[in-house]
Amino acid sequence: MFILGVSYFIIIKSLIEVLGSSEYSLFVKENVKRFRIIGYLLLLNSLIEFISTFGTTGKGMRFLDLGFGFYFTVPVFVYFITSLMSFVIADGFVKAIKIKEDNDLTI
Repeated sequence: MFILGVSYFIIIKSLIEVLGSSEYSLFVKENVKRFRIIGYLLLLNSLIEFISTFGTTGKGMRFLDLGFGFYFTVPVFVYFITSLMSFVIADGFVKAIKIKEDNDLTI
Protein backbone atom coordinates (compact mmCIF):
# COMPACT_ATOMS: atom_id res chain seq x y z
CA MET A 1 0.00 0.00 0.00
CA PHE A 2 3.08 2.22 0.10
CA ILE A 3 2.86 2.47 -3.69
CA LEU A 4 -0.67 3.89 -3.42
CA GLY A 5 0.52 6.56 -1.00
CA VAL A 6 3.40 7.57 -3.26
CA SER A 7 1.12 7.70 -6.29
CA TYR A 8 -1.39 9.88 -4.41
CA PHE A 9 1.43 12.24 -3.48
CA ILE A 10 2.63 12.49 -7.10
CA ILE A 11 -0.94 13.03 -8.34
CA ILE A 12 -1.54 15.86 -5.86
CA LYS A 13 1.85 17.40 -6.67
CA SER A 14 1.07 17.27 -10.41
CA LEU A 15 -2.34 18.87 -9.92
CA ILE A 16 -0.80 21.68 -7.86
CA GLU A 17 1.75 22.25 -10.64
CA VAL A 18 -1.07 22.42 -13.21
CA LEU A 19 -2.84 25.02 -11.07
CA GLY A 20 0.41 26.97 -10.71
CA SER A 21 1.03 26.96 -14.44
CA SER A 22 -2.44 28.34 -15.14
CA GLU A 23 -1.20 31.79 -14.11
CA TYR A 24 0.90 32.19 -17.25
CA SER A 25 -0.59 29.65 -19.66
CA LEU A 26 -2.71 26.59 -19.04
CA PHE A 27 -2.18 24.99 -22.45
CA VAL A 28 1.48 23.95 -22.34
CA LYS A 29 3.12 20.61 -23.08
CA GLU A 30 4.18 20.18 -19.44
CA ASN A 31 0.52 20.01 -18.42
CA VAL A 32 -0.14 17.37 -21.07
CA LYS A 33 2.70 15.35 -19.58
CA ARG A 34 1.35 15.88 -16.06
CA PHE A 35 -2.15 14.71 -17.00
CA ARG A 36 -0.75 11.62 -18.69
CA ILE A 37 1.31 10.82 -15.58
CA ILE A 38 -1.83 11.24 -13.48
CA GLY A 39 -3.69 8.89 -15.83
CA TYR A 40 -0.99 6.22 -15.64
CA LEU A 41 -0.82 6.46 -11.85
CA LEU A 42 -4.59 6.13 -11.52
CA LEU A 43 -4.48 3.14 -13.87
CA LEU A 44 -1.78 1.63 -11.64
CA ASN A 45 -3.95 2.27 -8.57
CA SER A 46 -6.85 0.52 -10.29
CA LEU A 47 -4.67 -2.48 -11.07
CA ILE A 48 -3.34 -2.64 -7.49
CA GLU A 49 -6.87 -2.47 -6.09
CA PHE A 50 -7.98 -5.25 -8.44
CA ILE A 51 -5.01 -7.47 -7.59
CA SER A 52 -5.55 -6.92 -3.87
CA THR A 53 -8.98 -8.57 -4.17
CA PHE A 54 -7.60 -11.91 -5.40
CA GLY A 55 -8.33 -14.73 -3.02
CA THR A 56 -10.18 -12.60 -0.49
CA THR A 57 -13.81 -12.72 0.44
CA GLY A 58 -13.86 -8.95 0.18
CA LYS A 59 -15.63 -6.39 2.25
CA GLY A 60 -17.90 -3.79 0.84
CA MET A 61 -19.83 -3.68 -2.37
CA ARG A 62 -18.81 -5.73 -5.38
CA PHE A 63 -19.49 -3.94 -8.61
CA LEU A 64 -18.92 -6.90 -10.93
CA ASP A 65 -18.32 -10.46 -9.72
CA LEU A 66 -16.48 -12.68 -12.20
CA GLY A 67 -16.49 -15.76 -9.99
CA PHE A 68 -13.55 -17.83 -8.73
CA GLY A 69 -12.50 -15.00 -6.38
CA PHE A 70 -12.19 -12.38 -9.11
CA TYR A 71 -14.34 -9.31 -8.68
CA PHE A 72 -14.31 -5.59 -9.32
CA THR A 73 -15.04 -3.17 -6.53
CA VAL A 74 -16.24 0.40 -6.81
CA PRO A 75 -12.75 1.92 -6.24
CA VAL A 76 -11.36 -0.13 -9.15
CA PHE A 77 -13.92 1.41 -11.51
CA VAL A 78 -13.50 4.89 -10.03
CA TYR A 79 -9.72 4.79 -10.56
CA PHE A 80 -10.15 3.36 -14.06
CA ILE A 81 -12.71 5.93 -15.23
CA THR A 82 -10.75 8.80 -13.67
CA SER A 83 -7.60 7.63 -15.44
CA LEU A 84 -9.47 7.58 -18.75
CA MET A 85 -10.70 11.12 -18.07
CA SER A 86 -7.12 12.23 -17.43
CA PHE A 87 -6.04 10.83 -20.80
CA VAL A 88 -8.96 12.60 -22.52
CA ILE A 89 -8.02 15.89 -20.84
CA ALA A 90 -4.40 15.42 -21.96
CA ASP A 91 -5.54 14.86 -25.56
CA GLY A 92 -7.77 17.92 -25.34
CA PHE A 93 -4.78 19.94 -24.17
CA VAL A 94 -2.74 18.68 -27.14
CA LYS A 95 -5.43 19.92 -29.53
CA ALA A 96 -5.72 23.23 -27.68
CA ILE A 97 -1.95 23.72 -27.88
CA LYS A 98 -2.07 23.10 -31.64
CA ILE A 99 -4.90 25.61 -32.07
CA LYS A 100 -3.04 28.12 -29.90
CA GLU A 101 0.12 27.72 -31.99
CA ASP A 102 -1.88 28.14 -35.21
CA ASN A 103 -3.50 31.30 -33.85
CA ASP A 104 -0.12 32.69 -32.77
CA LEU A 105 1.10 32.32 -36.36
CA THR A 106 -1.95 34.10 -37.78
CA ILE A 107 -1.49 37.81 -38.40
